[in-house]
Amino acid sequence: MGVMPGGTFPQPVADLVATLLGIFELKKRPEIVEILTNAHARFDQTDYDNWNGGTYTWALRLEVPVSVYASVDSNLSAIEKEVLNQCVYLARL
Repeated sequence: MGVMPGGTFPQPVADLVATLLGIFELKKRPEIVEILTNAHARFDQTDYDNWNGGTYTWALRLEVPVSVYASVDSNLSAIEKEVLNQCVYLARL
């Protein structure tokens, strides 16, 4: 399915990453802080549903150096879930 062009995420990616970075620093999660500090972050629009005025679906993509990836690879699923859960919470605010 194609993605409809034109949607923009309502917040700059740098702002979201900075907020996440602060949260995970306070939570003392150094592996997530390392990812967020070293990541090239971007939003990708992954879907559009034009039901009831339209809804966009977004993915936060974090490109990290191989050394960072290798250091978290064994725990990647849990880290992804933790970051996703925090993003879901922030989206409700």
